[in-house]
Amino acid sequence: MLSQAEVEATRLTHPFIDPGHLLLAVIATDAELAKVLAMNDVLPERVRDALRTIYTDFAVSDEDMALKSQLPLSRQAKAAIEHSVEAVHPVLHPGAGMITPARLLLGVLDQSNGVVAGILASFGVDRMRLIDQVTESLTD
Repeated sequence: MLSQAEVEATRLTHPFIDPGHLLLAVIATDAELAKVLAMNDVLPERVRDALRTIYTDFAVSDEDMALKSQLPLSRQAKAAIEHSVEAVHPVLHPGAGMITPARLLLGVLDQSNGVVAGILASFGVDRMRLIDQVTESLTD
């Protein structure tokens, strides 16, 4: 999933991987979670548009992107990943410590004051309700 997040960051010419790129990676790699997000109008192109707007000043040229061998994780992306590993959740308990798309998504959604929380709010999405829907989808 991190390689997919890097693809998304590179596509947007962002010089780092942020939780928004992790969200796009989850959408690209897990059809069930993508469906839950789509039901809330959290669609890849809308997320990309929001990230373009937020990170306008951070975008770099294609030439500069080509020089980067690997994009670094932002502090918020590292926190989301750490939370996804550490999270103990009844539905997610099997495979504790593994980063699955669901764990990563919940780690991203758990950041109440991060970029993704702001994007969701701008879409009119209740973050806590979305967390509940993601969790419910895992028990079906």
